[in-house]
Parts: sequence; structure tokens; C-alpha cells
Amino acid sequence: MSSSAVTTLTRRRLVALFADIPISREIDDVELVAGLWPIGSRRAPPASDELSFEDFLRRQAFLNDRLRPQDLETLGLLTCSRAQLFKFLAAVTSPEARTGPEQHELAQKIDALLRHDGYTLGLAGRISGSPFYAVRLVPVGSPADERISAALAAFDPTQVPARWTAALERRGLEPAGAITLARTLLEDVCKWMLDQAQETWQEANDLPVLYRKLAKVLKLAPDDHTEQVFKQSHRRSSA
Repeated sequence: MSSSAVTTLTRRRLVALFADIPISREIDDVELVAGLWPIGSRRAPPASDELSFEDFLRRQAFLNDRLRPQDLETLGLLTCSRAQLFKFLAAVTSPEARTGPEQHELAQKIDALLRHDGYTLGLAGRISGSPFYAVRLVPVGSPADERISAALAAFDPTQVPARWTAALERRGLEPAGAITLARTLLEDVCKWMLDQAQETWQEANDLPVLYRKLAKVLKLAPDDHTEQVFKQSHRRSSA
């Protein structure tokens, strides 16, 4: 992974995400932290009456019903290694910590913040049917991205370019969703081109059907080429 840093500003914004939500829904906040930091053997902050950092965090969680952003800063989230930060972000978005719409929403918010520093929190797989996420470098866009975007701008601006933009945005976070959008985009382009050629199509037509119709119109179908070659050959032999 690149040596690009995650800035203190980005880290503060990440910590601020937990101003209104706990770092975990499914397990105890301190239990999650204890799986990432050796808080049991770490000394409590100087101003604390507790002996260990774990005791300190448990007291904060008890007094406030959960760990707060300032507790995460005291833990060292603003200064810890990049690898440690990424482990924390993977943990708070794991199905062990939260599930359902909140899991996806938190992953999207974290991803949006990390992208400013060249990283993305993307879907890494599934465990027992539930998604889990991991941080990686933002994938370098294809050299064709800009050319394709410019070409698609010639189509219906409320539909085709919007799907392309959505597919690019999901490419890192939700590859499967990006593929689905790309397929829908191809269907939209085929329909648009058939409309321009004044050819009919049905809403129930899927991509293979639409492509066959369009290939026939544009004379891309093998049968059309074969027929043309045959006619040319016949004319030569008759001359």
C-alpha cells in the first residue's frame, strides 16, 4: 500500500462520525477496542483514577452509555499508525459491530472521507452472508474513463451519463453494483440508438435481445456481413 498519509483533519472527521452513533451496535464498545489495542496492559491517562486504560474506557462507557469521540482521541486514533486506523475502520463496519442499512451508510461515509487522502473503504467479501469492508488504495481510473464520459454526454443527460457516473462511484465500494449499473447503462444506450434509428423495442427486452436488434440495424450481425459478401461474390462471378 502507498505511503500516503491519512491526515489529522481526515482522522478528526472520521472520529466525529461517532458523535451520534456508537462505535458498535452488536458488541460492547470496549470489547471492540480491546480486540485492536492492548488496553488491558496499557496505563490509564494521567488524569484518570483508574489503573489501566481498559478500566478508564469502561468507566467512560458506563458514564456516557458508550465511548465518545473524545475517548477515541484519547485512545490515539489521531496519532496511531495508518494500519491501526484501517483495522479500526474495518472493525466498526464489520457485521460483528453493526448490520443492516446503518452498516452500509457508515461504510459510505467513511469511504467518502478516506477518498480525500487516496484511500477507499470497499466491500471485501461476506461472512455468514453479511458484508465486511476493508481499506485499500483508490483504484486508478482507466485511461478510457474520460473519453467514455465525454461520449456518453451526447446521450440523454438525465439517464445515460448519470448511470455511468454512478457506476464509476460504485466501482471501488460495490463492484457487483457497478457491474449491474454498467449493464443497465448498455441497455439504455441500445434503446437510445434504436430510437434514433426509429426501430421498436419492448421494455421486457434484456441486453442480449437489445444488442441483437441494434446489431441488425447497424449491420453488425454476422448474417448481414455474410449476405453482403455473398452478393458481392455473386456479382463478380456473373460479370
